[in-house]
Amino acid sequence: MSTSQAESTPVRFPCPQCDQLLSIREEKIGRKVRCPNCKVAVVVPNHEAAAEAMAEHRLPANSSRADDPFAEMVVYDDAPLKYDASYDEPEPQQQADDVDRDRVSISRSVIYGQGVLIAAVALVAFIMGFVIGGLAGTNPDDKTAVDRSPKTIRGRLVHKDDAGREIGDDGAVMIVLPWNIEQRMTDRLATAGLNPDAPQPHDANVRAIAELGGKYLRANDTGHFHLTLSPGKYYVLQISHNARRAGSESPTASDLQSMGKLLADASTLIGPYKYRWRSGVEIAKATTLDYSFD
Repeated sequence: MSTSQAESTPVRFPCPQCDQLLSIREEKIGRKVRCPNCKVAVVVPNHEAAAEAMAEHRLPANSSRADDPFAEMVVYDDAPLKYDASYDEPEPQQQADDVDRDRVSISRSVIYGQGVLIAAVALVAFIMGFVIGGLAGTNPDDKTAVDRSPKTIRGRLVHKDDAGREIGDDGAVMIVLPWNIEQRMTDRLATAGLNPDAPQPHDANVRAIAELGGKYLRANDTGHFHLTLSPGKYYVLQISHNARRAGSESPTASDLQSMGKLLADASTLIGPYKYRWRSGVEIAKATTLDYSFD
């Protein structure tokens, strides 16, 4: 036993559970130790409380050691005890009382696993929706699907001869330009060599129209024409090669103003011939654009 242990006065008191007499070092006052007999955790009292407990403690009358109350004293302080540290372990009943019965304890691994499962299900649902939606969009029986394939435009341009008969307007000009094309233009389109009287259309000016998604053509000797256009809105200009306007008849100011935003020198392009100018012509399917200048 160390010098400090020899000089200290042990605290002697009975176990409040089983009456086993205990002798504990005084530095453990206020801390919990386990009774070696009943294994119940008890708080080591101070000397005064221990003395009172000992005074109240009575051994049975037939005890052979009634004359020596410390004969049954358990002393386990001569060597380091496993209870040297403060004993703070809660009793089972107290631990149960602290449980919040309105809540359920779930480990983090379970929560993470459920999160991963939910994310996987959401991803599979997204992929299935994308695939099903794509198939629905390409279904030929789906009337709501947008058809962006080129559409064939056919027609015949005619005029009346001196006898009043309707005949094909051979050499009549047709110019088709995409709607709102002016937003992509840096300058108006040149029209030199594009009028009906020109022997051959000006190749560079025809290419400029085509590069903007438009078309230039002339009707054949029976007045027929055909071309392909992507679905959308268009400006359409048709100029006769045989039907002339009356001497006092001129293109309307509104037509010249509208055409002038796209075509340079629109008045010279039309010349003395009858014409038809339309804006916002909707092309959504194969269409026939017949027209009589008389």
